[in-house]
Amino acid sequence: MEEALNAKLAERDALQQKMDAQALNALTLAPVITKTAEVMAKHLREKIKQEPEVTAQILRAWIREEET
Repeated sequence: MEEALNAKLAERDALQQKMDAQALNALTLAPVITKTAEVMAKHLREKIKQEPEVTAQILRAWIREEET
């Protein structure tokens, strides 16, 4: 009887540890975005809207560089 109780307690502890680990892994912090990064992203979005052809050319060039 005592062995069964100890086994159940050990099983419960193992399950609790597993659940704790899963909970910690589920916690993700939002990436820190600096003011400079925000300004740069806004600038890039505006440029992409104004000149989508240039953006497409840049992306094509990057793709070609990776393929070679």
